[in-house]
Amino acid sequence: MLAVLIVLNALCLIGGLLFNAELLNKAGADIPLKNLQALEIYGQSLAAVSVCLVWCFT
Repeated sequence: MLAVLIVLNALCLIGGLLFNAELLNKAGADIPLKNLQALEIYGQSLAAVSVCLVWCFT
């Protein structure tokens, strides 16, 4: 159970960093604003789902 929680937390952290629109913008990514907003929504959804899964497993 603890291993599953560790993996979920790691995936949440990696997903949050990968889909953080502000970091992508600061890194010089040439992505249109609409796509950045979609990435931000996707990242927030991923974080919310992972938090719910962690809550269910505890």
